[in-house]
Amino acid sequence: MGMNDELRGRILVGQKGLYTVETDCGSVMCKAGSKLRKDGIKLLCGDNVFYRLNDDGSGFIVGIDERKNDFIRPPVANMDLIVIVAAVKSPDPDIKSINMLTAIAHSKGTDVVIVLNKTDLSDPTELKTIFEKCGYTVICTNAVSGEGVSEIHNLIKGKTCFFAGVSGVGKSSLLHSLFPEISTEIGDISKKILRGKNTTRHTQLYKVGEKTYLADSPGFGMLDFLNFDLMDPDSLCDSFPEMVEYMTRCKYKKCSHTKEDGCAVIKAVEDGIIPRERHEAFCELHRLMALKKERRYS
Repeated sequence: MGMNDELRGRILVGQKGLYTVETDCGSVMCKAGSKLRKDGIKLLCGDNVFYRLNDDGSGFIVGIDERKNDFIRPPVANMDLIVIVAAVKSPDPDIKSINMLTAIAHSKGTDVVIVLNKTDLSDPTELKTIFEKCGYTVICTNAVSGEGVSEIHNLIKGKTCFFAGVSGVGKSSLLHSLFPEISTEIGDISKKILRGKNTTRHTQLYKVGEKTYLADSPGFGMLDFLNFDLMDPDSLCDSFPEMVEYMTRCKYKKCSHTKEDGCAVIKAVEDGIIPRERHEAFCELHRLMALKKERRYS
């Protein structure tokens, strides 16, 4: 194969214009080709790319494969699964944030697993029921006993995923139980940040098994819908799958499913079929999307 032939790889990390690309023959340090820079294409961690080798063994990226999805917060591409981590207690679960994260996941075409951590502090049954009622896989975990760790391992096998969750839910302890070989590196960076060290966090994709990757990045769980395009507003209705069948039964064709008389979704909430917490999150997202649209056109 000639030096100018295009090869394929996947970006594991990008920092200061240099990209570590995983290939069948090991990692290659690459720069973005001039055409990509000229076209304003921003390369993301997780991108499947085409590159060419230089004489010195480095490379330059000349194109990217079509993306399955991409995220702004965090800046990653081609994710298969989002693992949403919440604590049952200490801190109390933010159900609205969990529901908003599931909506983002659906709009991007990724699967969702919800992890309820710290089950040694409180009974997770009520919370588990809310999400299972909506069709989600829910895993209860306890970093002290190791409960649920093998289940998570099985669910992420062969997938590219990231773990999302607010501070204090025990995500770091969980990652340490799951991936001790990389959690030390992630933990050391986090500790430097807490001590105020001049450490720039960057997104990184870790290979943690056969065709299994974990994205680690700052900004997971940040839900600033007004300033960032976290999801397509047109996909909102489809992002709450347990509501979809009821949306077609409403009295009015242009029902917003937030407050109208004759809304089948609201009736299902009142009847206890759709969890009230889910509908509250839907209404909040509907309000934010409308406000964002208003700002854009004002």
